Order: sequence, then structure tokens, then C-alpha cells
Amino acid sequence: MANTITPQFIVDIEDESLINDIRRAIKMIKGVKSVHKVEQKKKSSLNSALEDIKEGRVHHADSVKDLLTQILGED
Repeated sequence: MANTITPQFIVDIEDESLINDIRRAIKMIKGVKSVHKVEQKKKSSLNSALEDIKEGRVHHADSVKDLLTQILGED
């Protein structure tokens, strides 16, 4: 038997009280083999930092004095 990739998709649900109803509805769709609830893993500190860089949430200072000036707004 050859290795085949089973197509999957992820549904983000805001109201957790609807999970069982949504699960039952998805199971009714022809061709659906199974439905699993997957808990979202907490982001690691590294992944959060990389996301901050990607989104431009970074600051630059030439020195500690420059950093303090930026933070405190004093010269």
C-alpha cells in the first residue's frame, strides 16, 4: 500500500459550546472519514519573538542611554 496524504482542514471555533454540534454536522458530510478535536499548542517564546519581528513589533537603540531616552522620553 503506497503512502498517501489524506486531505485535512482546520476549523477555528469561537464558541466552544458548539463543538459537538459542529462535529456531528461535519460527520454527516459524504466522504468524511473522521473528526478530531485538536487543542492549539501554546506558542514557544522563540515563535512569539519571531512573530514579533515579522510583524514589525521591534525597537532599536544605539546604546543603553538611547534606549532609556526612548522609553522615558528624557534627554
